[in-house]
Amino acid sequence: MLLCPARSLFPRQQDREAGGIDDFAGSLLLGGTGDSLLRLEIPEQVYLGLERPDMADIRIFDNEGLPVPFMIRPAADGLREKTITGTWGEDRRSVRYDSGGFYPIREIDFPLPRPDSIEALVKYRFGAEEEWRFAGRISLFRINGGPEGILSSEALAIEVSAPLWELEAAGDTVLSSLPACTIRWAVHELVFLGRGQGPWTLVWGNRDYGPQGGFPPELNVERVEPGQAHPLGLPGYRPRVPVKTPVFADRGSFILWGILILAVLILSGMALYIAKSMRKETS
Repeated sequence: MLLCPARSLFPRQQDREAGGIDDFAGSLLLGGTGDSLLRLEIPEQVYLGLERPDMADIRIFDNEGLPVPFMIRPAADGLREKTITGTWGEDRRSVRYDSGGFYPIREIDFPLPRPDSIEALVKYRFGAEEEWRFAGRISLFRINGGPEGILSSEALAIEVSAPLWELEAAGDTVLSSLPACTIRWAVHELVFLGRGQGPWTLVWGNRDYGPQGGFPPELNVERVEPGQAHPLGLPGYRPRVPVKTPVFADRGSFILWGILILAVLILSGMALYIAKSMRKETS
C-alpha cells in the first residue's frame, strides 16, 4: 500500500499548497458521490504520463483547487498484460524494449516466436541516461509438440516500475529471432476523500513532487467501503514548459529578416555593377 499526499481532513482552514493543478502534465476530471470516501482504478494513461516510478507525482484536487487526502493500494483485479515490440541491439546479441510508462511490473516474459533455446540476461533502467541494472538470468525456450502443444519458458518474477528493458544473450550466443516482451503489471486504485460535491481533478506528471503522507494513522480506511468514482473526461496533456516561438512566428522577426535579405540583394547588385564598370575601363 502506498500512502501519498499528507493532508488534514479539514484542509479548508489551511493555506493552499504551493503549486496546483497547472503544475502537472496530465489531468482527469472525476465524478462521484460528494463528501464521502471514493475509489478509482488508476487508468493506464496515468502510468504513461508519470515522471516518477514510485507514483509520487499523483495528486487529487477538489473543486476549490485544494488537494485532498488519498492513498494508493493494489486493486483486487490482479495483473494486467501488455506486449511490447523490441528493437535489435548490436550484433543481434541484445534486444531493447520501451513500455512507455512507469508500470508497476510484477512479471516479465520474452516469448520466442519460433522453436529455440537460449540463456539470456535481463536488465532494466529508469531513464536513457542511466546505466543498465541487472534484473536476473532467464532460460528462454520454445518447443513445438508434446501434450500441451507448445512448451515455453516461464516469466521472470520481479517488482520494478522501470520503462526500459534489455534482453542480452548470455555467453557468445546470439538471438536467432526477435522475441516480444510481455509485462504483467499490478492494477492499483486510488482511495480518496471526496470532499465537497465534485468534480475532483486527478493530476499526474511532475517529478518535482515527492511522496507525502496520507490519511492519519488513527483513521483505518480499510474499515470503510469506498464509493465508486468515475472519469468525466480526459483533457489530455498540458506542457509545463512554454513552447518556443518559431523564428518567423511573430511579425517583427519577419520584417527584420525581410530587410536583411533586401539589403544583401542591394549590396550584391552594387558589387556586380562596380565589377562590370571596372572591366569596361580596363578594356
